[in-house]
Amino acid sequence: VAGEVVEVGANVAGFSVGDWVFARLDSASGGASAELAAVGERAAAKIPAGLSVIDAAAIPLAALTALQGLRDLGHLGADQRVLVVGASGGVGHYAVQIAKALGAHVTAVCSGKNIEMVQDLGADAVIDYTTETIFDAREPFDVILDLVVKEPYSRFKSILSGDGVYVATLPTPGLLARMVLMPLYSRRRAHFVMVKPSGDDLEELAELSREGKLRTVIDSVYPLAELRSAHERSESHRVVGKVVVEICPDCVPA
Repeated sequence: VAGEVVEVGANVAGFSVGDWVFARLDSASGGASAELAAVGERAAAKIPAGLSVIDAAAIPLAALTALQGLRDLGHLGADQRVLVVGASGGVGHYAVQIAKALGAHVTAVCSGKNIEMVQDLGADAVIDYTTETIFDAREPFDVILDLVVKEPYSRFKSILSGDGVYVATLPTPGLLARMVLMPLYSRRRAHFVMVKPSGDDLEELAELSREGKLRTVIDSVYPLAELRSAHERSESHRVVGKVVVEICPDCVPA
């Protein structure tokens, strides 16, 4: 979510009524598709100057997934090689930029029509999955971020370094088994991302935005009355960037 604070709890110290904030809601029941939403203080951050409410609303869930997957699970560092599978999607287009900000060499996987876009976001190399196979990579990757999860982990072994990390966004049974068993026989690791609400992480993403290192690609914007259409678009597997539901078209930060 992104919007204006209209009420704060008695013990809230970091925010005031009138602040413009963005957050990944910390409620297990959701609640973002509404005129009003409640969020814990530690899950929110102030929207940086110059960032639109639409762009701010797009960031939390997707960019937090990318950040936590690459930094916390992948331990991606400078000069490492990362493969982003699904690089033109909601999480993927942030992952390309975050990986570059971390100093990595980024290989992006997308369809041919989106190559120019991911290159513009900073990808060092691009694989068009409609004409090439990602499993012919000449050099292994230190981190593989799989945002599509159509192939089992075993397919990626040949392109993962000896102590590399495979991170997926879906907890398939095979992946869960490998998470438990791999530490017993291999230096490689496998994980799946369970994104956590974090105001501190949003502050980090806000700083990247201020530095011009993170921007949002908007696929489409739907009014709240067309929420069903927004979900259908999101589930179409044709989204480039983020789908946003706009609650208040006239609401603009002062």
